[in-house]
Amino acid sequence: MDTRRIDGVGSVLTFDLLKTWYRDALYCDVGRTDPPGCPWMSLTWALRRAKQERLREEAASAVAAAAQTGAESDCGSAENVQEGDGPTEQDLRRCLVDTYARALGQTLQSILKAKMEDPLSFFHSFRTLSSAYRHWAWYLYCLTFEVLDFARGAVEEGVINMPLDTVDLQVLASAFSTQITLSRLMEEPLRFLPDVDHPRQATQRAHVLCHRGLWSPMLGPTRPENEVLPLVNGIIELGRLPLGPLAALSQKTAVVKGYDRSNECYVVCVGQLDLPVDRLQIKNIVFHDRVASESWRGHVEGGDERDREMRHSSLAPGEAALLRGVPDGAIEFQLLHELVRRQARAKLEAMLQELAGRGTHGPSHAASQRHSTAHGPVPEPVRQELLSQLCKPPTAPSWQPAQRPSEAVGAAVGTAAEGATGAEAPARMPTDPEGSAVMPSPATATATAPAPLRRMSMDQARLLMSTGRQIAVIAPQEWIPPEGSSSSSMALRLGAEIVLRRHADSGWLFGAEASSGSEGWFPTDRLTIWEVHQAFAPDPQSGNSALFLSLQVGETIAVHQRYSDEWQGWGWGQRWGGATVEGGVFHFSHTSPHVILSREL
Repeated sequence: MDTRRIDGVGSVLTFDLLKTWYRDALYCDVGRTDPPGCPWMSLTWALRRAKQERLREEAASAVAAAAQTGAESDCGSAENVQEGDGPTEQDLRRCLVDTYARALGQTLQSILKAKMEDPLSFFHSFRTLSSAYRHWAWYLYCLTFEVLDFARGAVEEGVINMPLDTVDLQVLASAFSTQITLSRLMEEPLRFLPDVDHPRQATQRAHVLCHRGLWSPMLGPTRPENEVLPLVNGIIELGRLPLGPLAALSQKTAVVKGYDRSNECYVVCVGQLDLPVDRLQIKNIVFHDRVASESWRGHVEGGDERDREMRHSSLAPGEAALLRGVPDGAIEFQLLHELVRRQARAKLEAMLQELAGRGTHGPSHAASQRHSTAHGPVPEPVRQELLSQLCKPPTAPSWQPAQRPSEAVGAAVGTAAEGATGAEAPARMPTDPEGSAVMPSPATATATAPAPLRRMSMDQARLLMSTGRQIAVIAPQEWIPPEGSSSSSMALRLGAEIVLRRHADSGWLFGAEASSGSEGWFPTDRLTIWEVHQAFAPDPQSGNSALFLSLQVGETIAVHQRYSDEWQGWGWGQRWGGATVEGGVFHFSHTSPHVILSREL
């Protein structure tokens, strides 16, 4: 499984993979927020969970101390900890606003610099401290609005829902004396501890997951009813227990007598000793009567074949013959999975090279056929009233057209892994400019077309849109919605200024044309240009080399077609912004997509 390629198609899918990995590896439930992926709700739940665990530990310590002294403890047990106890989103926002409002001079400058360097921050796209200073008061004002206010549309014009960043997490970790762990996909986790000068130490721990602006809280251990195989009344093998008297019981077998819901732990019996153990301290399931009875019943009723199926389906993770003792949540299994994936990817890549006519054998007849990918359904706008408010720009200095570079419209822009679907396939694979859908030359753009400023990667553009920012770009090519398209589709004019407001993982963008005010959805590929970062030359020995487009580093390509099936990852495009409009087939791995900014952020 190529995680990076999947992530380029849809961040929601890879975020689900991240949640599944942590859930299986840590045996913990992952919370679901409303709206999905909300950072504010995720951190609020994680801090509430941290407080519950701290109160539970304090109550257990008080009971143990009272038992030693013979006195009665009135602290109760963990059952007295209420689910709703803990900070609210309003508490988090108030803490941040109060802290930032008191920051002046050098302190404020340090905060702004840290936020400008943080990819999660609203200020990451700012280039100068002066522009960040001008937005600071408005930023603090936006922080006072909760997520529910945006969901109900109870916000003023120009107010957006600000994201959480690492500077915010450090402030909250100090304010709530909490160690906050931020786990990310394919990156090292970040841990935020209270300030060294703070008189209090970290008294509790909160854990959240984050990927491309999507957040989820890590909650308590997996409940018994959600286990893949039952543990209660089964024989298990203990893992490594904490240092002390119980360390001698590590790696021993035990019987699971039950589950203590108040303390969220299993009660196991080793010999004549009953002790509570955490789910992470249970290494393996040795035997369970339910699994054994199902296996025996399958042997009696279905014979040897049914018995083999039952025994295979009842194997716990890591219990297969070749992987025995390696749970699928362990780092060893993940490394093994990565090695197998790399070998499979190398074989698939070699097959694609052969299909493209660059291998030792010519391309097969099936691979030389044309494959097209039709548009997916145009996503309908959701919460139009809220969207219209989120898409309005903040109060900021007006743009100065005289400050824009006087580049030609052929100048181009940034990087991304947008997995958008292309337009319908041409009637045949083009072999010459006359047989291709020739894109109008940028020189034919209208004289009133806005001048381009610079290029921005699609990854950065998506991140800004997810925080509520709108981005003014230039359409590098025309697009007319095909017959039968949704009424929410919008045509694109070459050189028109488009204000991007929203993106969808299915490969569509939502925006409005600045001059006419019309708005709607349009394919991402029609608003992006692809910059070549790796050269490519077709093999002249192959019989179909004329079908492919040679690439030179620094060139810009406009995509007209994406292919699927055997040609997945390939597309048909033309050179953009140059003297020629030569077109052909190329592989997307040699290029990276950008948009052309028409106004500075």
